[in-house]
Amino acid sequence: MKTLFLCMTEFQLLTALNAKCHLFPDDEADIIVGNYHGEEELLASRIRATNLFRAVCAVNSGVEEKTLHAYLRGISEENRQVSLKEALINTYKYIKGKVGGVIFGPKSFLNVSINSYNNLKWQEYDAVFAYGKRPVTEYMISLLKRINPKCKIIQMDEGVGSYIYENVGGTACAEMCLLYEPKAMIFAKPAIKLPKLSRCDSKFIQLVNCIFDVKKTQFDDFSSAVIFFDQGVEECMPAYLRKKNVLTKIIFHNAYKKHLKEHLEYQQRKKNTEDLLARFKGKKIYIKPHPRSSGTTLDYYLGLNENIKILPHNIPWEVMALNSNMDNTLLVTDTSSAVILYAAVFNEKDNNKSIILYKAFQRKESDMFDPFVNNMADLYKDTVLVPESLEEFKEIVDL
Repeated sequence: MKTLFLCMTEFQLLTALNAKCHLFPDDEADIIVGNYHGEEELLASRIRATNLFRAVCAVNSGVEEKTLHAYLRGISEENRQVSLKEALINTYKYIKGKVGGVIFGPKSFLNVSINSYNNLKWQEYDAVFAYGKRPVTEYMISLLKRINPKCKIIQMDEGVGSYIYENVGGTACAEMCLLYEPKAMIFAKPAIKLPKLSRCDSKFIQLVNCIFDVKKTQFDDFSSAVIFFDQGVEECMPAYLRKKNVLTKIIFHNAYKKHLKEHLEYQQRKKNTEDLLARFKGKKIYIKPHPRSSGTTLDYYLGLNENIKILPHNIPWEVMALNSNMDNTLLVTDTSSAVILYAAVFNEKDNNKSIILYKAFQRKESDMFDPFVNNMADLYKDTVLVPESLEEFKEIVDL
């Protein structure tokens, strides 16, 4: 069988490596990687060095991310991360690819968005593994439907979304799923169960450490620690609207009103986080940033508690956990996939707890989220805990 993995996040890449090594070790496979940190080519070069895949291609994330829109937003928020020249070049490439995609078909966009695009054998794949609706994914699915309709589309584990939404390229086109815990799915679909990760699998750990450029001694002992998983929720109110003067709010009334609801939700999340971390004074506390988390957010966490340490944002939590001792560790979040799925991903029998706090914080999630979390709590009764209130949370962690 010839397969293609499209990995747009670090977790998807880890899932692909697990599947290739443990489920399909003898199959010829190609891989496309993107991580939206501007490190795609470095990541691709390390994957090539393992000789695990026939072809390794990197997504040119700048075409989507570092455009004129990003440049102008950076100016308004006084946080420029892309030059005008780079923004103009990427915007030109993006428009060229999109227009070409409409006129000439999906190949035109993919040729702009994927480096070494011509190394891929689109007509020969028996199965493709992917998840999400990034433009690259959408155009890839469109291309395969045109030139290789027999290719199976398999929805790959990317955390919570993979269990509650059918979404590959923005459609429900997947014939089956590749998941760590198929019993937790809330929709009916055939599924392949991924093998759980093990801290005893030294060969696999050596492989992922090489690809993610980490050392086994890089991480602390997480035993008896509290690890809070940030959700990457950033301040959405532009800097010029945060000035508390009447004139600004009158002149920019519509813009202010547009962002107000999300701004208030952001402020409430900050308060919840501050109250939560204040309860753990004296304990080892780590913050696992979301890949979207900015430097400003990380500085904010460091100012909350002198015992706080920030973990790397561009290394999957699961890779850190494979390289660290964990015993009596509290994994805490409001809705992070890494916490909810920890017990499903790892096969170790330990006394660590995953605590999901969105109900205690009285946050309303989608109607599909609740059934999934309830499924996980039922499957892992002593590990995945969903307190209904902060009082119940205090009882669970014995504060």
